Amino acid sequence: MPGPGPGTETLPAATFTIDAIPAALAAARLAQEDAIGVRHGCSSAQPYLNRLPGLSPAQARARRDRARGGDRTAMPAAIRASAGISTTEHDVARLLTAVGRLVTAEPPVRYRRDPSTADFYPLPHRARAGLAGT
Repeated sequence: MPGPGPGTETLPAATFTIDAIPAALAAARLAQEDAIGVRHGCSSAQPYLNRLPGLSPAQARARRDRARGGDRTAMPAAIRASAGISTTEHDVARLLTAVGRLVTAEPPVRYRRDPSTADFYPLPHRARAGLAGT
C-alpha cells in the first residue's frame, strides 16, 4: 500500500541515534530531565538497524543470541520523536536543545540499566523485583 499522496497533510516523525549514548538512555534522560516523551527501540526495523553499524552476520547472530538469553542491551535501537497536531516550533526547539545537552553534558542524576529490558531508570528506582537502586 503506497503512502499518502502529494499535498496530503501529515505529521512529522524523526528517527535518530546519538553516538556513544544508548537509545534507551537518551529516551530516559529526555523523559526524566526534560519531560519530553520519545520512543526508543527497533521500530520494526531490526534487520536494518543491525546493518547500519556494519555488523557481520556472526555479530548480528551474537546480538540476537544475547537477547534471546535475556540480555537485551546489545539490541540495536534508535530514538523516534513524533509531532502531534498541537506540537509547536517551540516544542521542536526544546527537543533539539535537550538532545544537544545530552551530547555535551553529563546526566544530573545516575541511571541504572535493566539488562532484561535494556531500559534505564533514574536512581534510586525499583522498577522490578531485583532491580535495586543504590
